[in-house]
Parts: sequence; structure tokens; C-alpha cells
Amino acid sequence: MIRRICLIHSNSGEAKEKAALLAAQGFQPEVLVPGGQSFRKALRAHPPAAIVISLDRLPSQGRDIALALRLNKSTRMVPLLFAGGVPAKVAQVKETLPDAAYAEWGHIGEALRRTIAAAPDHPVVPRSVLAAYHGSPLGKKLGLRPDSVVALIDAPDGFDDQLLSFEPGVQFEDRPQPNCTLVFWFVRSDVELDRNVDVMARYAGKASLWILWPRGTPGLSPQRLRTAAMAQGLVDYKICSVDKTWSGMLFTRRKPSLQGG
Repeated sequence: MIRRICLIHSNSGEAKEKAALLAAQGFQPEVLVPGGQSFRKALRAHPPAAIVISLDRLPSQGRDIALALRLNKSTRMVPLLFAGGVPAKVAQVKETLPDAAYAEWGHIGEALRRTIAAAPDHPVVPRSVLAAYHGSPLGKKLGLRPDSVVALIDAPDGFDDQLLSFEPGVQFEDRPQPNCTLVFWFVRSDVELDRNVDVMARYAGKASLWILWPRGTPGLSPQRLRTAAMAQGLVDYKICSVDKTWSGMLFTRRKPSLQGG
């Protein structure tokens, strides 16, 4: 019996190569490139025998997708296999999802067969997609340093005082400047996100760009922000719960080596 599996990879070109490898091992791979509602609906509507998530390019994205899969009842019981990735990044993912399976691409067939045969009866369910960052000091999560120059765009009242409580040496600007190390952009609707993300994306590169949104806002979610930012050549590498209201994702300019596909 040929088992249908899903392969999640952030690069469509490399995903085709990995899918061919899985097919050669006797599986029926369906490639899913993260982005948009259709990505999540496809997994929920037709859960596969297993889900293979590549850690080669964007390990934090792969981890966050896996956390979201565990939070959803329709995909929670599907076995997860993480493939590839540098050891340090793989170790970080293991801390969050210790019951998932991990393998190198050279042993993917054997590892996938074991993963399907030994699906967990009681999979680890995180409290949220922010679980990987629980317990870290907020100032460290946000990337604050004594010499940080921070631009605050549409920030709520008192947010600058909140940051100063974590790192007293922070300097603030009301708009991005050449010497800024961090830009915090607060968005309150999907319309606002789409209207201004191209402008805000220009500031990512020398400075890292935080896009923050009020949790529970219709039309705004980690995947929604990621999709909008990726269209502007950005890549996320951290997600953070800032306080009871705001969550944020940290973006930087995608390196030329990651532009393929």
C-alpha cells in the first residue's frame, strides 16, 4: 500500500527534489509550500499518513507550522517527521516537540516508515505557537541591547516605557533612521498590513523589523503576517508574545541565497 504523505518545504524548487526522493522510497508525496489559508485547509481537510517538515532553510517556520498542527484537533494525531537542518537548530526544535521524529534526508525512507508505525498515542500539545519562546526574558526575546536604537511606528501609549523597563539604555525614534537597530511596527487590521507592508519592508535589512498585532484580531495571524512579508522579500525568524494584548514576529531581508524558487 502506497502511503500518502505531505512534504512541507519553504522552497518550491528544493521541495520537488525532496518529493522525488520520497517517491523513490515508495511514498506518495504531496508538496505544500507554506502560505495563506489554502495551506492550512489542505492539511485539515485531508490529513495524510505523516507530515514531513524540512528544517533546511527556515527552521523556525517549520517549527511554528508543527506547533500549529499540534494545536488543531484535525491534524494533532498525524505523525511529524522533521528532515535535515543544522544540528543546533534541530536541537532547538526538539526542545519544543520532543515526541516528533527527526532524520537526515539520506535516511528519510526508513525514518518515515518508523514514524508512521510508531505514531504517538498522546502527542505533545503546546499551549500556543509561542511555546518555543516561553520562559525567556522579554528584553532578550525582543533583541534589546544597551545600545539599541528603536523606531516605534504606531505604538500604543506607554510602549516606550515598557521597553525601558527591560533595557534602560534604549534610544527611541518616531520614524526609522539609518542608525536604528530595531523597528517596531504595530498593525491593527489586515487592511493596514496590506496597505503599508511594502513601505515597512524597506526598513528591514540594516534594522530588524518587528510586526506586532493584537491577538485575536480577525484577519491577522502569524501565517498571515508571514505571507505578506515574504511577498516583500522578508523572512521571519522569531515570534514573541509581548504582553496580554500584543504578539509580534521579527523579520529581516531575505538573503540572496534564499531567493530561489
